[in-house]
Amino acid sequence: MDLLAGLSRDSAAVEFLADAGVGGIISTHQDVLRTARSRGMFAFQRTFALDSVAMQNSTRTLEHFLPDVIELLPAIAAPIVLPVLRMAQPDLPVIGCGLVRSLAQINDLVQQGVTSISVSDASLWVA
Repeated sequence: MDLLAGLSRDSAAVEFLADAGVGGIISTHQDVLRTARSRGMFAFQRTFALDSVAMQNSTRTLEHFLPDVIELLPAIAAPIVLPVLRMAQPDLPVIGCGLVRSLAQINDLVQQGVTSISVSDASLWVA
């Protein structure tokens, strides 16, 4: 939602997308995700693991709104970040995204607890 050209990241844009049949919203903004959830859409909270403060803020926001999924960027930060996220919400699915360059990395991240990995490199797509 945050990167969608031509639409604001507000409830009116979410309403428009819901009416168009979109199934879910990825955003860093809880107000957008709340609106999506109220319209029956999946709420994916994008979280940037930049430093300890960013992770504290992310886990604190989970106290106020529980998304359906966390999208963690970059995925390679997952081994450090997952224990913190799991303490806050043990059953929350986590999608790793960003800076993944090999199937070995994907396998390692999944073994460490990432639910799934999102990559744009089609050579890394597996079912």
